[in-house]
Amino acid sequence: MLFSIGQTRYEQLPTSAVASENLRGKASRLRLPRIGITLCLSTACVCLFIFASSFKRAPVYNALDHFQSLNNAPTVDNHYGLSPQRRAVATTLYSSNYAIATAVLAHSLRRANVTSRLLLIYIEGRISEEALCITRAAGWEPLPVPFIPPPHHGDGILEWYQDQYTKLNIWSLDQHGVDRLVYLDADTLVLRNIDELFDIPFNFAAVPDVFAPDDPRGFSLSFNAGVLALRPSSKILADMTKKIETANFPLEQAEQSFLNAYFASKRALLPYIYNAGIVIKRQSSDLWEELKREMKIMHFTNVKPFLQENQAAHRILSEGELEAAIDGASERKGLYSEEIEIWRETYRKMMRDKGDIISRCYAA
Repeated sequence: MLFSIGQTRYEQLPTSAVASENLRGKASRLRLPRIGITLCLSTACVCLFIFASSFKRAPVYNALDHFQSLNNAPTVDNHYGLSPQRRAVATTLYSSNYAIATAVLAHSLRRANVTSRLLLIYIEGRISEEALCITRAAGWEPLPVPFIPPPHHGDGILEWYQDQYTKLNIWSLDQHGVDRLVYLDADTLVLRNIDELFDIPFNFAAVPDVFAPDDPRGFSLSFNAGVLALRPSSKILADMTKKIETANFPLEQAEQSFLNAYFASKRALLPYIYNAGIVIKRQSSDLWEELKREMKIMHFTNVKPFLQENQAAHRILSEGELEAAIDGASERKGLYSEEIEIWRETYRKMMRDKGDIISRCYAA
């Protein structure tokens, strides 16, 4: 689908699996010039190359290009010197099979000397007592929150993104004594202390997104919602939930796309060291090596070392099963074997420190 603004035409991100397939097909057709250079052995091929070269890819959808005035809150609000009890790191748990991932994240935070509260939000009735026990053992305070349904009855949103709007409940944590919050996806790992994120003067900050090399978006001006630094506000939450249905944004990336629209002119962009998606390593190995010197948060965006393939949402792996899953992830995703080993070592350190407590959580 193309949008026209002035003389420029923009290609919206796909809003369904079918549209995604169409986009991939279009991208394949637009790569004809490169193929033409390789295979052009006849006059006909030369003509084909010239014809294909005449096509220009339309820029992909960007929330700033399609700006909507959704958010009237201030951008800056200085709030320094808060006690650790007024600061929190939060994560989400939508299915029990991510319980070990959240536990490893908590362990990495404490090893990095992050002293804030650790709040884990989950949908009541969705998470097993076994999983909640594991998260408590690792240091999280589990906090049930209401389910926030996706807009348009979930049409055009992939199945595994249907719960993602529930993440917006992190803005309600002001009701639980939190003045500054750092949100981390469960598939992140903290490598160095991040306390400075609690003292930034902006009400909302995030890291620019990065997509796989075969995705035309590449390094993006949009932000990734896996790491967020923000000031919670129940008023903002009420405003967001009121506008989800009417805001115009591509549905495929769920709450991340909505947040990009809502905070389009109100966000500060953080350096990649605070959300180093491992896909960066595919995009630029030189950049990845540079980031490793100061990297604070690693994000396992396109490999999950803590999951088996096709693992049921309710199933929590035993220690032996998890080691086998990590081995399998390393074999399948050899490019990321070093990063997978970093996750494994953090898991093993956690089990050395808290394995007895965590083991008692497993159902008999």
